[in-house]
Amino acid sequence: MKSWIRRAAPPSNLLHRLFAICALIPLAYLPSMTLRAQNHETQTERFRDDLNDGLRQVLNSKQFSACVTDLATGKEIFSVRPHAALKPASVLKIPTSIAAFEKLGVNYRFKTEVRSERGSGGEVIYIKGGGDPSLTTEQLWAIARKLKMTVVKDVKRMILDSSSFSDVRGAEGHRAYQTGSSALSFNHNSMAVTVCSAAPGKAAYVNVDPWESGIQVRGTVTTSAKGSTDIQVAGAQGGSFRVQGKIRAGSGCETFYRSVSNPEDVLGHVLAKFLQYLGIAGPQIKVTKGVAPSNSELLFSHDSPALSRILQDLNQFSTNFIAEQIVFALGRDDSSGTYSRDKGLRTMSELLLSKGVKGDDFAFYDGSGLSHDNRITCSALTRLLSYAYHSPFFGPEFKSSLSIVSQTGTLKKRGMGEPAGVIRAKTGTLNSVSTLAGYVASADGKEYAFALLNNAAGSPEAARKIEDDFVERLSKW
Repeated sequence: MKSWIRRAAPPSNLLHRLFAICALIPLAYLPSMTLRAQNHETQTERFRDDLNDGLRQVLNSKQFSACVTDLATGKEIFSVRPHAALKPASVLKIPTSIAAFEKLGVNYRFKTEVRSERGSGGEVIYIKGGGDPSLTTEQLWAIARKLKMTVVKDVKRMILDSSSFSDVRGAEGHRAYQTGSSALSFNHNSMAVTVCSAAPGKAAYVNVDPWESGIQVRGTVTTSAKGSTDIQVAGAQGGSFRVQGKIRAGSGCETFYRSVSNPEDVLGHVLAKFLQYLGIAGPQIKVTKGVAPSNSELLFSHDSPALSRILQDLNQFSTNFIAEQIVFALGRDDSSGTYSRDKGLRTMSELLLSKGVKGDDFAFYDGSGLSHDNRITCSALTRLLSYAYHSPFFGPEFKSSLSIVSQTGTLKKRGMGEPAGVIRAKTGTLNSVSTLAGYVASADGKEYAFALLNNAAGSPEAARKIEDDFVERLSKW
């Protein structure tokens, strides 16, 4: 009898059918997958073509390089001569800052010690410097007031100790950005000279700030009824500024910032005056230089603001003096308590090597970028920027230290067209050198690290226009 039940197909036949169907699925999606790949490739080409178009004036120059890294993937997505080691100018402050955050920490504070000679009853005090770059007239007044609250009542001798810096270089010129370093620095080791017009034919009024410094002004500036203002102010050498020239009548005042070759002496004179104001020193107080004995009594330490705050001033105002003080801090020898500039530069170099940057891609001669011997590649810079961006220890602090286009610091007056997102960056300028590096937030939320190094800049205006156009284009991708 024939069974009415239909037998099921053998399992092997069923599997064959399933395999056949599955094999057809990728073929069905293949056209769309190919289209997406082609679209991505086309978009990448358009991206590169657009950025290249923005650099068309400098693309053929061997003295120009550009790099862009996608911060989400860490991949370098655009480059022109990525391994050409060029002069960075003040963009060098980026590796200086990152090394400081890495080694010292965001809450690091510089210390200035106020000590007393044992058995002197507070008549002999020592001011021992620790390289604080933020020690200003206001901070020195705070030290004087705090000293009044101690057992010290009649200071007869004040000894200034700047011995903790082992290889100090003096000022390289009379302008404030050329000032030198010191363990006991004051007002960025510079002073303000203000010249104000008087009646025509009369000598102009000339004042220095702080006036308690003991620095004299030699020379004369004449007030002129006609013509333009033309004033020359030479830096303080031998305890005096030298001024000459003319100022137009009714033009008000002009202020010049100049380096001082003896910042410790200036600090000592000002602090002595403050102690006299507060009634804890007489007019006969002696101010000398020396070394605080190891057995001297610590009265108190004056702490600087946190490193994160100091580096905001460094990067937003591009202060060379702060950068060089940071280099010394990076070169601290914990066993001796001394600071070495050379060791600080080695610390910066070791940071780059530890992040995979090749030794041929950089050479550091200072921490500010002022030297024309400094070198770095744009690839090394974007690698460092990417590392800092992702750091859980100092990423936000470093990013916030950079200037924001149209808002803060050296980028406050640069609009960069109509960027689609926020741009934070560090600028750099030397003769024939214009550089820019930082972060760009694009129109679709992507973030990039970028670096532009131009060592054949020509006019500063033309160089900035190229940078602005490039960054604006990048922000719209």
